[in-house]
Amino acid sequence: AVFLPPNFDFYSEYSKKVRNFLNQVAPVVEQASIDEFYMDLTGCGRLYPDLTAFASLVKHYLRTELKLPSTIAIASNKLVSKIAVNEAKPDGLIQVEWGAEADFLRLLPVRAMPGIGKATEREMNRLGLKTLRDIQTASESLLQSQFGAWGLEFKKRAHGIDSSPVVSWEDPKSIGRETTFERDVGEPAYLLSVLSSFVEECAAELRQYGFQARTVTVKFRLPDFTTFERSKTVEATCYEREIYQTAEKLFSINWKAGMKLRLLGMSVSNFLRSHQTQTLFPDPEHEKLEKLSKQIDAIRARFGLGAIHIGSSLRAYDP
Repeated sequence: AVFLPPNFDFYSEYSKKVRNFLNQVAPVVEQASIDEFYMDLTGCGRLYPDLTAFASLVKHYLRTELKLPSTIAIASNKLVSKIAVNEAKPDGLIQVEWGAEADFLRLLPVRAMPGIGKATEREMNRLGLKTLRDIQTASESLLQSQFGAWGLEFKKRAHGIDSSPVVSWEDPKSIGRETTFERDVGEPAYLLSVLSSFVEECAAELRQYGFQARTVTVKFRLPDFTTFERSKTVEATCYEREIYQTAEKLFSINWKAGMKLRLLGMSVSNFLRSHQTQTLFPDPEHEKLEKLSKQIDAIRARFGLGAIHIGSSLRAYDP
């Protein structure tokens, strides 16, 4: 096998080309990640009377002008389009008709719904909820008793109901991850492992965008739904080790013996472009971290995010 190192400056350049093109053909474009976009075509019925034809033209442009394959889903909202596009990969085009959202979703496994991870999927399967139709027909009392307020949200989403707007911006202002636990969690070692897994994902995304972050934020939610965040601004970085050191300090300072959490999250913000942080005399330690990060990114580019993890995050992936 031949392994090619990832070139994130190249990825970022092409991401901008895609975004610039989409901004020319749609009134509102939201960039969800380096390679994922939402377009809101509300009010464009006269301009684009046939949405499938419009999507085909977008795919044709990306293929011929940028040499990029693409998958496009047409739906009434972001949630259904996100699920549908995953079903149409790779290089597909799919349309979920208005009013047919629940029928489209009903036979899909529960894990197809964004927000349902492995642990939640296992709990749902234990309750006999294996497809989205099972969630559609489950009683609200069952879902609420097992998953709290999220249970009712799962039921809405299983019917394809989503009111989140498409929001246009040039670059993300922050990158973050969070999770709501099935049950209140009070084991600091496990919580730190979850925090470490978030750091891994955020650092990888920072490098994809060509960003370094100066502010690290950790988010806590207690069993009574009291929610608070703690932040610290440090030297700009995109490396797991440095971000985790800051996140771990924020966690340890605010963690009290016996405390349990319903939700844990972390984010990075206050971005600089990587070229803005270059110095005349490079730090040897940073050079080591950069070399290691490139090797990790190369492995993940070939085999996926789950191919390699830092040791401190392993429990989060296999609790």
